[in-house]
Amino acid sequence: MDFLTQTYHQTAQYITMHNLRRMVSLIGLAGLSLAMPLPLAVGASPAAGRQFGTQAAQTSAAPDQAAQEAKDRKDRPEAQGHAAGEQTVAPERELIAWYEATLPRFRSASDPFGEASTLAIIAETYAQIGEREKALEACGRGLALVPAIKDPRQRGPMVRRLVGLYESWGEKQRAAESLTQALPLVRAAGDRKSEAQLLNRLGTLSHALGQQQQALDYSSQALAIFHEIGDRAGEAVALNQVGRLYFRLGERQKALDYFRQELPLNRATNNRAGEARTLQLLGEVYQAMSENQKALDHYTQALAIWREVGNSKAEAAVLSRIDKLRQSRSER
Repeated sequence: MDFLTQTYHQTAQYITMHNLRRMVSLIGLAGLSLAMPLPLAVGASPAAGRQFGTQAAQTSAAPDQAAQEAKDRKDRPEAQGHAAGEQTVAPERELIAWYEATLPRFRSASDPFGEASTLAIIAETYAQIGEREKALEACGRGLALVPAIKDPRQRGPMVRRLVGLYESWGEKQRAAESLTQALPLVRAAGDRKSEAQLLNRLGTLSHALGQQQQALDYSSQALAIFHEIGDRAGEAVALNQVGRLYFRLGERQKALDYFRQELPLNRATNNRAGEARTLQLLGEVYQAMSENQKALDHYTQALAIWREVGNSKAEAAVLSRIDKLRQSRSER
């Protein structure tokens, strides 16, 4: 990742961590631009630097001009109804304008990864203010840049990030299509871990779309790759997914087999939450098979770990299952 890309990543984290909504509304985009360094990409010329500074200044001036125009219109009846809402989203709009102004610099620096990363931030910001279509459009622009990313190892993570946005907005079909298109690129790059991660995500999405056999095929491929490359954490995730799929398909013994294989991997990687989740799933399978004592034993083990890690919601869910199980036994 070059210095310019890293700077914008840090900028996004800074905004998230410190909530610059109030700062931006007070000092405007011009103040934000002055407060933040805008370094040149590697190899950029001093002339390009001067040009960047000029464009940044023009972009910074735009919000001030817009603010003045808004002030001139404030007495218009049609404007009054929108005043509160516009004031709420103004800082985000200024940030979007600022990030949009950086996109040409990434293009001139031949940095599609930086451009795609910035588009992801733009998409996230549009989503925050409820402009779904603009968010989806920015996300699509970012995905279109993935084939041009120079470092093959950066393609998989970028696809997962952008597709994750689609998923968070409920766009499962779009997410699945994007992953399917990106999969050959990741395979061609020889990035086995990213390939397995994409396959696992495709498995999840296929299940959500009602394509159960396809989900099982994708997840099984992911499992084989994680095992091959020795990624125990990834293997545990894939085993869990395959086990869940078999459980939903009514193949309880196969589900048990996969959950049993997952359990020692979670313990080996010190994934206590994962261990509790697997114990709970084993309890559910045993309960479905009417092996209630085994179910109760696994629920009790899961309960102890959920309490240990402080997950009160999961703890309550397991307690509810234990109570129902005990009630059903006492009624017999």
